[in-house]
Amino acid sequence: MWQLSSGVFLGWSLGANDAANIFGPAVTSRMIRFWKAAVLCSVFVIIGAVWQGARGMHTYQSLTGVGNLTIAFVISMAAAMTVTLMTYWALPVSTSQSVVGAFLLVGLATDSLQTGPLVKVLICWVATPIGAMIASGSLFIIVGKFMNVLDLNLFQYDRNLKIALVVSGSYGAYALGANNVANVTGAFVGEGMLTAFWASVIGAGAIALGVLTFSKNVMMTVGKGLVKLDAFSAFIVVTAEALT
Repeated sequence: MWQLSSGVFLGWSLGANDAANIFGPAVTSRMIRFWKAAVLCSVFVIIGAVWQGARGMHTYQSLTGVGNLTIAFVISMAAAMTVTLMTYWALPVSTSQSVVGAFLLVGLATDSLQTGPLVKVLICWVATPIGAMIASGSLFIIVGKFMNVLDLNLFQYDRNLKIALVVSGSYGAYALGANNVANVTGAFVGEGMLTAFWASVIGAGAIALGVLTFSKNVMMTVGKGLVKLDAFSAFIVVTAEALT
């Protein structure tokens, strides 16, 4: 199954790019060291992918009726090349959009596109940033009031924020693996290809490898190149993202 190499490549590029969304704010606010963040992200990505990754596989598989390993290779390779180029430029991008775009062209070319699942995905793309905005605004108010009630000194405040960033980042990495492993190997799930479980395992390993080897540059862009965040704001952003 040489075609699976493109899925592994895509997983690597996803890990290199998307880990920034999870731990970038915490690392650039200097609350967590990069390597600690990378290891935590890798571990929880694998847990999330293996435990809950199969659900997303079925959505991707339903986008087209094509069950062909060569086409799956083309879809994954096209998305991987796109994401890798963006990672080289230190730009955070959506791997989901890259994969669905490749699926879309294949579906149109083979007259096998299923519009029902596609509409579902497009609605999620619109709803996700709106949901994250609502979640972050609510958390900022609620958690901010809670921290004020605690009346912590500076040492206690920093210590608690470090713990909170580790917990929220680990939760975010879990959500990343559960939601995004379908991007990596979902195209290979089907009759005569891979089971959802093994697709999740292989995809999770590839994502973790990308986190550990090439995620630092994009992590720095997300953490300080877009909006400068203090540690508290970083916690709110990552938690709202993971919840969404």
